[in-house]
Amino acid sequence: MPGDDASVAEPTDVTSVASDGATPLFADAAAQVGADTGDSSRVLDALRSSSSDAAALAFPRLAMALLALVVFSLPACSTLHFDIVSAMGLGDGGGTDSEALDGAWSEAADGGYDAGTAVDADAGPADSGDGSACGAPLTSTVLPLYPASGAAWNDYVSISDPSADAFHQPDLPCQGSEANYYACIHGGEVRRVAVPFASGCAGLSAFDSLRAFDWICDASNGVAFLSTGLAQGKGLADLLEAGSFKESFLTVLRGGCPVLQTPPAIWWSNPVRPLPANPSPSDPPLVLAEEGSVYTAPASGQATSGYNLAADRIAVVTLGTGTLTYSGYAPVNCTDPGGTIPPGPDPLAYRTVICSGDHKHLWIEGRVSGTGGAETLLFFARTSFSRVHRSELWGGAGGDLSAGLSIDDGSRANLVSEVRAHHNHEFGISLFRADANIVMDCVVAHNGSGVRVEDGCQGNAFLRLMSIDNTAFGFSLANRVVADPLDANVLAMSTALFNGDEGFSLRGLRFSSLQASLSAHNNGDGLSDTALAVASNALTNAVLLNGQNGLTIASSQNQIKDVVLAHNQGVGVALTGDANQVRGLLGVGNNAAGDCSVAVTSTANLLDASCHHGEGLATPPLLELSLLASFFGPLAANDAVNTTAQSQGSASATLVTDWVAFENPWRAWGPQGAFLTAMARGPCVNGSCHVYDQRLVASDAVLRNAYGVFVPGAPCPSAADASNPENLHQGESLATGIELVGDRLRNSRGNNNGLCESNEGCLFTPNLGAYQGEGSLSAEPCVFTGGSGVTGVRLYGFTDSGAASRSAPR
Repeated sequence: MPGDDASVAEPTDVTSVASDGATPLFADAAAQVGADTGDSSRVLDALRSSSSDAAALAFPRLAMALLALVVFSLPACSTLHFDIVSAMGLGDGGGTDSEALDGAWSEAADGGYDAGTAVDADAGPADSGDGSACGAPLTSTVLPLYPASGAAWNDYVSISDPSADAFHQPDLPCQGSEANYYACIHGGEVRRVAVPFASGCAGLSAFDSLRAFDWICDASNGVAFLSTGLAQGKGLADLLEAGSFKESFLTVLRGGCPVLQTPPAIWWSNPVRPLPANPSPSDPPLVLAEEGSVYTAPASGQATSGYNLAADRIAVVTLGTGTLTYSGYAPVNCTDPGGTIPPGPDPLAYRTVICSGDHKHLWIEGRVSGTGGAETLLFFARTSFSRVHRSELWGGAGGDLSAGLSIDDGSRANLVSEVRAHHNHEFGISLFRADANIVMDCVVAHNGSGVRVEDGCQGNAFLRLMSIDNTAFGFSLANRVVADPLDANVLAMSTALFNGDEGFSLRGLRFSSLQASLSAHNNGDGLSDTALAVASNALTNAVLLNGQNGLTIASSQNQIKDVVLAHNQGVGVALTGDANQVRGLLGVGNNAAGDCSVAVTSTANLLDASCHHGEGLATPPLLELSLLASFFGPLAANDAVNTTAQSQGSASATLVTDWVAFENPWRAWGPQGAFLTAMARGPCVNGSCHVYDQRLVASDAVLRNAYGVFVPGAPCPSAADASNPENLHQGESLATGIELVGDRLRNSRGNNNGLCESNEGCLFTPNLGAYQGEGSLSAEPCVFTGGSGVTGVRLYGFTDSGAASRSAPR
């Protein structure tokens, strides 16, 4: 049990039984661990062989020193699982059938029953290694791993021992003041089942009857199975009835036979209640103030005049395909920044569906519509250590603040995962003066702007986001006053497609990192910023193909490495700032107004008008690049998941009803026209629309495997050699790796900021741009060569770095 052996640094003899089924979304780590015992054992073998010391952040430069203050070095404590197809299957209204999509996961899990075929020497009851009939299994009990502080849903346990992983912590409660979300463990997701007859984990596997969790076998203190978190495509809704948790049981298998089974039981003590009714526009908003309660909206849907969450540890969940819809209640019901119901008219208040302020450990999950007149669907002020998970948010109306989700005014250390926000008047997701939040695996589409980050937001991580078909910006990061800069934020593996203005608009961003980005088919610049004397941002690995310039840099002292700027209607890159370092690969071609422009008034840039760059301007560019053969591009057949009626991937703009659900996450609607031309740019608002696929084809020789080919167990590609300073990102993280945020097995002690730093588990990024492959994530890392700045990294990779065939001819 936790705390029994504080010296244990890693779970030993661990076997994951997570499904290794369908194509993953972006780099979801633990959800991709193979069902077979051998693969998962290699994961833990690699972890045990790595250094057990937590990586300390030691940044010599001002930029990275500031980043270290706000992006912290505490260990990972929760595993996220995200399958884009499943996550988009939350229902109609821009979605599809979740049960049908999650069926692929169930089949994979069923197939995993026979995963553990090696039989232990200490043959226990019901042992059938020779294939004979199985006997009766023994019984055991499902218990909380942390019974004092993590027994109930929305109970959080502090990571108080940085030398140990999330499974071996003292049983102490999370205070809500810890460094970031992953400085605490969501205890509700972590259960333990002892297997008393076994002396080791070989040949054992396990599954719960709801297929809701991933499980590992841990032999560090007696053999037991531990749940590591919700399985891919699963949420709290999968555990609930309208008025209670569902009963569940765990089965342990060996040699294909059940050797242990727990009795059916409810695993959590939280009260579960239907949301109280206030469906009429004349009904007032209601206060929910029972700490620890779980409130459900029915599968048939429910109208509401709004709810105010006035206690900690409250969950609100919609069941099935039910939608929580705003009733049309006219008065404002949520103050800014208090997050309370105003006593009367208030100029700083909004109409919201769910509002809260000054609380922690909240959980929101489900379908929420503001079409009855709500301005912001979910509004959180001064909220911490809370999660918005597997939610669809649409219909935020016009007003002072209109967003699907708004995290405001002192909110910090929250996790937003698997959210899709669409058809909101101003923003899909908005952060305002909010720090140390993680937003990952989300799709924002057909909003005013996709993601807005404004005024003093520091130390946030934005990972694997898709911002598509928005009227204005894909991503807008801006400070309205100089005193509120945006410092030390990380954006990684994020994509902006078919937006009406810039893909990435940076206004006041400093000391931040953008890595593995794609900005394409937007009407404005691919990425642009404003003049700052010292910006000190790092842009590494970007592909920019847009309606104006690919890259516009007006600020100074940035690092720009490995960028491809092609098929832009303006210039490839325009520099007007000073002392910007341009290094590595610079690919240009088919830019209508030229490839490189450097203002005569700017000085000390490592770039000239002929695109020579690097020290002494000695590195020539790759010229005349064409990417027409790099991407799948326009479909030749219908997208089977998107619910819009199509003809060979096309539909009239007025008939497109589903802007977010596709067969894979790199697809989006855009104007029908010749690929990579001005005819196929910006949001599709009239005429014919077409579905475009931005995955790289396996035959591509420009963007795919630009950094080398990943082979598990072999030496890592030379581009990942940390002894070469050219391979480092601002000297302190790997330029070809992105941290596996939340992966308890591969990244047990990472700081979960998205940067690949010493002693962390990371995804190797072989490709240029945001798409880094598909298939299964390897169980075994490549052999890493460390350097003075980065050591002890474990790099993993996807099975395939490109898709097998092209969907359509050009």
